[in-house]
Amino acid sequence: MDKTNSLDKKPYKTLIVTVATIFLISFAIIMINQVSQLVQTATAVHPILGQILLLFFILLFIIGIMSIVGIMITLDKPLVIPDVDDGDSYSAFIEKLKKRLIKNKFLKSSNFIWNPEKEDINQVEEALDLLNKESLKIIKRESSAVFITTAVSQNGSLDSIFVFISAARLIWQIAMLYNQRPAISDLTKLYSNVLGTVLLSRQIDDLDLLSEQLEPVISSIFGGSVGSIVPGVSFAATFIVDSLIEGSINALLMLRVGIITQRYLSSMTKVDNRTIGKSATIEACSLLGTLITDNSKRIVDAIYNSIKNATADAIRRGKKSIFDNLKIFINKEMQ
Repeated sequence: MDKTNSLDKKPYKTLIVTVATIFLISFAIIMINQVSQLVQTATAVHPILGQILLLFFILLFIIGIMSIVGIMITLDKPLVIPDVDDGDSYSAFIEKLKKRLIKNKFLKSSNFIWNPEKEDINQVEEALDLLNKESLKIIKRESSAVFITTAVSQNGSLDSIFVFISAARLIWQIAMLYNQRPAISDLTKLYSNVLGTVLLSRQIDDLDLLSEQLEPVISSIFGGSVGSIVPGVSFAATFIVDSLIEGSINALLMLRVGIITQRYLSSMTKVDNRTIGKSATIEACSLLGTLITDNSKRIVDAIYNSIKNATADAIRRGKKSIFDNLKIFINKEMQ
């Protein structure tokens, strides 16, 4: 039995619900307390003013609740993927998925044509393939931004926060691409599945696979660009290599997150977390090589120019200090 499927998720769900409930109750108590103080202050000024303010907050609360309920009702209902062997259920699933894709804004803007003469499953596959190509562009763009930012920044804590926010934003962007109005339960399940699958890379077998795929990339970084750009400057070369490796690790994480999200959203069959995790690692590593090639020269040039400018400034300051000290010494001797 697959370990990922045999895990007992109930304690974790209970913990999340308990924590969320505590935060919600605490927030409600704070809000009620603040409203009560405002109403008391207004009543002290004039009783009618206090009643008006209380009525305003009651109406605001009712409107807020109705808005939330309205949004929840209008969201698309979750689509449960049945077994392929279950012919009737699977056909119904494909039909519902097609209806959802027909309303997809990106497919409409791309002038995707739904041919009634083709089978539904073939048209759905073509539509998902078009969405996959667009989502891959988003994944590459966001991963490149993380690669460049974290390679230049070299700030561990801030970089971690930046990568986390970027990964959450990437999942949201891809989810909005495939389904413009996903249900809350769909988004919750998507985030938990993606993050859970990413964490599987900490398993020994996934780490071995990751090492095998990254080895040629790291070798190319050490063997090529750095040595030719800053020959003989070991400190600068080490700094540049560290920057590229730091950016590559973060970009690889972003690529994995994006690809796993894409696989979950475009899958027409039930998925296995471990299988998706491994295949996503392989594809992410293959994309990482191109990403590094396209962006590493910009990073190396930026770092090299910064080092060169800093060195030139230091030399100019040193010259000025020497001449100033020499001038002071000559003036003292002449006195």
